[in-house]
Amino acid sequence: MHATAKASRGLVVLLSIIIYTAGQQVIDGTSLEPRDRPLRTYTLPRSGPATVAQMVGAEHTGATQWDAGHALADYIERTAIGAANCSIDGCYASSRYANRTALELGAGAGGLVSIALIRAGANVLATDGDEGVLEFLNLNIKGNTRGAPGQLLGAERLCWGDSDAIDAVRERLAHDLVVMSDVVFHTIDTAALVEALAKLAAAEPPPEIIVAHTWRFVREDEDFLEAVDAVFDRHTVPAEDLHPRFREGRGGDTSIMRLVPRRRPP
Repeated sequence: MHATAKASRGLVVLLSIIIYTAGQQVIDGTSLEPRDRPLRTYTLPRSGPATVAQMVGAEHTGATQWDAGHALADYIERTAIGAANCSIDGCYASSRYANRTALELGAGAGGLVSIALIRAGANVLATDGDEGVLEFLNLNIKGNTRGAPGQLLGAERLCWGDSDAIDAVRERLAHDLVVMSDVVFHTIDTAALVEALAKLAAAEPPPEIIVAHTWRFVREDEDFLEAVDAVFDRHTVPAEDLHPRFREGRGGDTSIMRLVPRRRPP
């Protein structure tokens, strides 16, 4: 059988399992599961289990669902419910992500952050620079968001160093939220990433930017923070607002940061 046909057949089988297991007993994503499993299930705090298929054995950085994505997806759901809206007919809680237009950078194959946003009511364009992960990304999100209030706007390739592509996304998306998780690795082009973020933040009013980062490589981490701090004010989310697994370094020293563009004087 042709390699592409084998991969497609395997993907159909995995996504069929996702659909089948959606209502079954699942493994809590807070446990430390091996990354080499074809499927990983995460229990999100409000919407429940999300099972994602992984590209086992594939040579893609985004082939598996990384822990910072779990931390950010969990944080999104923990912060989703805003103040109650009340009228003569009663009160109801509203999601702070409802009807938001979100762009995820470096989503990888798992798409857990996009899944959490769509379940919270956002409309999401999920992107990654590696075209090889997009089929899994698209089907993982669709398989976990049936009936969700938000929608997937697409799963597309977007390279941070492609200025024209970044501009095209800005012009057509009208995004008010940018999210990314675990995108700083030893092979990353930090300057291109921060330049892309600066372009995406140039809208008025600027979009909300939320970044989940796992501290691994001292030099790369320092380069990333230096580049970010030249353009943005950086605010770290308190550890007590994160899932217990990601407090005090138990999840691999993962932090969530909010970036606010620093306005230059006129």
